[in-house]
Amino acid sequence: MVIPANVWDSDLNAKAILCYGHITVLANKGGFCYANNNYFEKVLDVSTTTVGRYLNELEDLGLIKRSMIYREGTKEIEQRRIYLNTGIITDEYTPIITDEQTPIITDEQDNTTSNNNTSNNIIDVPSEDDIKGKMFFKLVDMYPKNRIGNRQHGLKKFKQLDIHKAKLALVNLNRYLAVAEGYVKSLQNYITEDCYTEDWLAGEEKLKKNKNNPVKGIDTKDFDTNY
Repeated sequence: MVIPANVWDSDLNAKAILCYGHITVLANKGGFCYANNNYFEKVLDVSTTTVGRYLNELEDLGLIKRSMIYREGTKEIEQRRIYLNTGIITDEYTPIITDEQTPIITDEQDNTTSNNNTSNNIIDVPSEDDIKGKMFFKLVDMYPKNRIGNRQHGLKKFKQLDIHKAKLALVNLNRYLAVAEGYVKSLQNYITEDCYTEDWLAGEEKLKKNKNNPVKGIDTKDFDTNY
């Protein structure tokens, strides 16, 4: 996937960003993506209505542009094409898309990430980085929005964790938020300071318990002063 910095730094929902990432993969072969909403519904695990909202948001930001191909002489849509708007995307890692004519469209199925391979016999096995990327998107969805910060930097730090710690960061997030209350760290600090580990959380929970239940002071009146 090719996700430039200006997309990461936008106000888009994490899954909308992932939707854009899928489009970059699918458009890499022929210059445009023609997967339908049902495909995005499956890979993003959202409703078709939500997919439509994501695509509208991407188009409103000028990141993509859509065009419809109609059956000759009818108003029936034969195919939808999604193009990357290279006039907006200027990140150095973005592939160059020219204004050459698009290839002839056949009756083959919607293009998907898997059938963009040179061989249909190749099975894509997600790498550990891919898995961590999806976990990070989930973490962003769960984290307080005003404390997310720079997602690109956060993702970089998250991918440096081993897979066990990455899982803990997700599993123990609610526990951390309960301890932190109104003093939630930035997402990047949550990751780099190991705030999801058992040692860190147990220590903070103990401090919180002592604060909420202070030891009762000793009343000197309880002592007999006659010796």
